[in-house]
Amino acid sequence: NILGQCVGTKRIRCWAPSSHWTMRPFPDAHPLARKAQIDVEEMPDPDLDVVLEPGDALAIPAFWFHHCEARDLSASINTFFPAAQAKRAA
Repeated sequence: NILGQCVGTKRIRCWAPSSHWTMRPFPDAHPLARKAQIDVEEMPDPDLDVVLEPGDALAIPAFWFHHCEARDLSASINTFFPAAQAKRAA
């Protein structure tokens, strides 16, 4: 998953897969599958906390939880391609 920032700024917080159980993800059969059941303010400190500015890009590895927050008027572009780890987990 690669997120590119085009306009404005966006704060991105990422948590490693080791945070999985702390995030209490919804099960795969749920409409919110793989989303955290806890509010972002309740989450542990992120493993990565960055602010993207126009022209910046961030690669978010497979299985990492992430939260995006626009800090002002913002436009981003995202591209997703399956990682080898994700293919093996499927």
